[in-house]
Amino acid sequence: MRLPESTLIRRNASSAKVWGKFILAIANAQSELELCNAVANYLPKFIPADRASVTRLVSDGSAFEVFAVNGEKQVLEQGQRLPFDQVSLQAVITTQCSHVFEAHTKSVYFDLVELARQGMVIVVHAPLMISGQAIGSLNVASKTKALDQPDTIELIEQIATLLAMNLERHWLHQQTQVAIKRYRSYANQLGILNEIGRQLSAEITKAGVFDVIARAISQVVNVDRVSYAVPTSDHQGFEVFRFTGNSYLPTDIVIPAANSGLNEVCKTGQPVFFSDLTDQRYSEHAILANFGLKVGWSVPVRVSNQIIGVLNAASSRTDLDGQEQLDLLTTLGGLMGATLERIAMQDEAAVALQELAYRAHYDTLTNLPNRALFSQQLENALAVAQANDQQLAVLFIDLDRFKSVNDTLGHTVGDKLLCVVASQLQQVLSASNTVARLGGDEFVVLLPQVTQLQIVAQTAQNLLKMLETPLRVDGHSIFLGGSIGISLFPGNGTTPGTLMKNADIAMYHAKAQGRNNYQFYDTELSTKLKQRIAIEHALRGAIANDQLSLVFHPQINLVSGKIDGLEALVRWENSPLGPLRPDQFIPVAEDSGLIEALSNWVLDQSLCTIKQLRQHYPHLYVAVNFSAQEFATQTSLLSRIKMALNKHQLPGSVLELEITESVFLQAEENTSQLMKALKNEGVRIAIDDFGTGFSSLSYLVNLPFDTLKIDRSFIQRLGHDPRNDGIVHGTIQIAKSLGMSCVAEGVETLEQLAYLQQQMCQNCQGFLFSKPVPASQLNSLLQQNLYPLLTASPGLLP
Repeated sequence: MRLPESTLIRRNASSAKVWGKFILAIANAQSELELCNAVANYLPKFIPADRASVTRLVSDGSAFEVFAVNGEKQVLEQGQRLPFDQVSLQAVITTQCSHVFEAHTKSVYFDLVELARQGMVIVVHAPLMISGQAIGSLNVASKTKALDQPDTIELIEQIATLLAMNLERHWLHQQTQVAIKRYRSYANQLGILNEIGRQLSAEITKAGVFDVIARAISQVVNVDRVSYAVPTSDHQGFEVFRFTGNSYLPTDIVIPAANSGLNEVCKTGQPVFFSDLTDQRYSEHAILANFGLKVGWSVPVRVSNQIIGVLNAASSRTDLDGQEQLDLLTTLGGLMGATLERIAMQDEAAVALQELAYRAHYDTLTNLPNRALFSQQLENALAVAQANDQQLAVLFIDLDRFKSVNDTLGHTVGDKLLCVVASQLQQVLSASNTVARLGGDEFVVLLPQVTQLQIVAQTAQNLLKMLETPLRVDGHSIFLGGSIGISLFPGNGTTPGTLMKNADIAMYHAKAQGRNNYQFYDTELSTKLKQRIAIEHALRGAIANDQLSLVFHPQINLVSGKIDGLEALVRWENSPLGPLRPDQFIPVAEDSGLIEALSNWVLDQSLCTIKQLRQHYPHLYVAVNFSAQEFATQTSLLSRIKMALNKHQLPGSVLELEITESVFLQAEENTSQLMKALKNEGVRIAIDDFGTGFSSLSYLVNLPFDTLKIDRSFIQRLGHDPRNDGIVHGTIQIAKSLGMSCVAEGVETLEQLAYLQQQMCQNCQGFLFSKPVPASQLNSLLQQNLYPLLTASPGLLP
C-alpha cells in the first residue's frame, strides 16, 4: 500500500538515516532472535514508546514467550512465559487484529497490571501474521497517550507486517537449507540457493530481484529463457515485465489471458511443468515452440497470499528432470515473492516514516513549519547571528477575532481561514524570513540578519495591514486584525525559548493596548504579564466565591423625570491586588475564557435585584453589558439568557443587552438570527458607545436594535465643537427615524442637559442625576423627584 503522492513531502535526513540502519539490521539479522531484537531496539526511535517487545505463541498455544524486549524491563522480561488466558495478548491471536489497551492496576489482564505499575498508560498489540495465522505479536507501551494516534498505530502494524514477512523469510531460508541438504547428492545446484537468499536480502527493487532469480535459474537449470509476467490492470492479459535470453516474447506485447498457460497457473495457484511446448495448447507456448524451445515451467509468485505474477523458464532440452526443477523453481518463486513483499513493506514503512517526520515538523493544516521545526530553525539562525555579530527578530502573531469566526461560521471555515492567513503571511514576508504556525490562531515569524529596527517595525506594519484587509473565505468577508509581539536577539534573549517567551509577552501587551497593533518587548512587560496572571487567578476565585459586587447607574426619562432603567456595572473592590477597575479585569476575563462565567454572575445578580424592585416599580428594566466575544456564540448566549430569566421567573422585557459596535464585525446573518431570537423572548438590545467604533447605518436598518447610547465623549464636548454637536444631533435624529430610543451617557452639567432636552433626547444617565449606587440605595434613589432638576437648566447651549 502506498500513501497518496501529496504526503511524500520533505524526507527528514535524520529519520531516513535511522530507517536505513533499521533496514540494514533486519537484512543482516542471522536468526529470528536477532531479527526480533532489531525491531524491538529500533521501534522506539520511530514512535513515542517507552517499551517495545515481541512475543511468540509457544507450539502448544498455551502461553506466550517474551522473545525480545527493549525499554522498561523490570517486568515481562525476555524469555518469560505468559499464560495465554491471563494476558491481553490473547485478543490479538483470537481476532488477528491490532488492539489498543489502557494499562491500569485493576485490569483483568496480568500484563496490563504489571505494565501499569511501571508507569505505562497505553499498550498497542499488532499481530504477526504468517500464512494467515497469528503466530505472535509486536507490542509497544508508552507512559503517555501520545501513542494512541491512528498514524502511529498504522506504522506499528506496518512494522509488524515487515517483521512477520522477515520471520517468514527466515523460515523459508531454513526450508531452503533443508532442501539444499536433501538435494545435495544431485549436484552443486542447491548450494546456490544460499547465495540467492543473501543477494535477495540486499535487493531493494523489483527488477533487481528478478535479475538475481534469473541468474540463479540459469546456473542451476539448463534453460534458454527466464521471464516474469504480471497481470494487466484489467486482468485481461499479461505483460512480460522482464526476461533473459532471446526476445521471443518481448516486453512490448500483451499476452491475452484467454487460452494462456499463465492464466491457468494464476487460476489454480499451482506451479506447472509443461513437458511439451509443441502441443499447441496455449498461445504463448506455440510462439516459444516455433523457436525450438521444448519444455517450460511456470510458478506463481505470491505477496501476502495473493498471486501478483508468474515466474517462467523454458529450455530446448528434453532430458531434464522436470519435477525436480519445478520444485527448485517453486522455492525460488517463494523467495522472490517474499522478497518482493519485504520491499513493498519497506517502501510503505519508509513512506510512513517520511509522513511521520513531516508531521513532526510541519503543520498539517497550513503546511507551515510547526513549533518544533521553528525552534530548530531559530536555534540555527541564532548560531549564525552570534557568529557574525548580527541581530535577529522574532514576531509572535495572534489573530484577534479568530474565535468569533469559529463560533459563528464553524470550524471548517475557521480552518480555511487559517490557510488563507498562512498564504498571505508568506506573500508579505521575503524569502529569507520564516513563518510558522504554533497552533490555534498563533503564528510566529523569524527575521534573520536584522540591520535596522525600522525594518522590523515596517514588517510588523505590513503584516497588520494584511490582517486588517477583509479575507474572503467561502463567500464570507472576514475582518480579523492581529496583535504582534516582537523580541530581539541579543537584547531580549539569546535562546529560542527566551526569545519566544518574550515575544509572547509583548504580544499580550499589544492585545492590552487595544489589539491590532505591535509592541516590542521590554523588561517591564514581564511585570505586567505577572500582574495579568495574578488578576486572572484572583478573578477566577472571585467569581467562584461571590466576591464581586454590582452598582447600578440610573437612566432618566427626560419627559417624565422618572428612572426608566438601571445599567448594571460590575465592581471588584476587595481583590487581593487591591481595588481593580473594570477596564483592568474585564479584558483579562475575555482573554482567559472567564468572560462567560463573569457575565453569568452579573446577569444573575442583576435579575435578582430588578425582580425585587419591580414589586414597587413594575416599569423598570435592567441593562447588562455583554462583550462581542460572547455575542458570537449565539446558541450559548441565547440559552444562558433564557435560563437566567426562567430561574428568576421574569419576562424578557425586564432585560436590555448592551453591546458595542464590534459585534458588527461578526457574520451579519448569524448576528441577525441571534437578535431576532432575543427579540422573540422580549429582550431589549442597545448599542453602547455609539459612534466610537465600526458605525454603519446599514446595521441599524437591518438589525433589530431598541436603543442607541451616545458615548460620553461626545456629551462631554457639547458646546465646544459644532461638529461634535452635529454628531449628537444627528444620532438623536437617526434613533427617532428608526423608531429607537436614545440614551445620552455622561451627562454632568445643566448645560449638557439643556441641549439634550432641546434635541428631544429621550433618556440620559450621568453624574448630574446620580453616581452608580449599590442595590441597597436603589429604593431611596427611585423615590427621589428628579423633575425639578429637568426644569432647572440655565438655558440652551448656543
